Amino acid sequence: GTNEGCYSKVLINSLLKENIECQVTNMGYSGRIIYEVEYTLDKYIQTLPDIVIVNLGSVDVATREIPRWFYNRMQLGVGGLRAIIYRFIYRFLIGKWKTSFVKLRGYKSWVSPGQFMDSLDVILKGIKKDSNAKLIVMGVNAGNERIEKVLPRTLQRYQHLNDLLRAYIDKNDIEHLDVSSLNCEIDYPDGIHYSNEGHEKIGKMLFEKIISTL
Repeated sequence: GTNEGCYSKVLINSLLKENIECQVTNMGYSGRIIYEVEYTLDKYIQTLPDIVIVNLGSVDVATREIPRWFYNRMQLGVGGLRAIIYRFIYRFLIGKWKTSFVKLRGYKSWVSPGQFMDSLDVILKGIKKDSNAKLIVMGVNAGNERIEKVLPRTLQRYQHLNDLLRAYIDKNDIEHLDVSSLNCEIDYPDGIHYSNEGHEKIGKMLFEKIISTL
């Protein structure tokens, strides 16, 4: 990913203003779920981090109108002509009745909150085992009515995941960044992605968290 216009850029600038030499590597990718991070964990550890910030979950546990394999086959870089066909099906059929397909699929998500926590445990233990990095796990945005209207029961999944995260963090030596103070209408108006204001707030919150752990 790129640092421009995101909270990692805000974090870098905040640290540099305090004359703290640093390099912030943004290894977040749009649409990535926790299994894909788990399977490529070595790639993250090989950056030799001092601090690892984990921001996962909103993509994973939201209810979905399509299974993950369908989403993967829509990616043009992977499927070529097949991807175009899948995109056509999505655009002219599934996408027009997204909420109905969520219900038809039984409100399934790509990863259940329980499965997410199992993979998170593997990831965090792997980082601790192979590095001395401090861990900061971010909570999941609470969502809003906009996303709930399209992907019903998503807010319930987000709340459940946040509860599981807090319980896990309380039992382990991990820093938690609580994002519940964010305003869903201002900081992530689409229910998931941060606005410029949201990136600014998260970057400053991370800066304060990091400073407190140094």
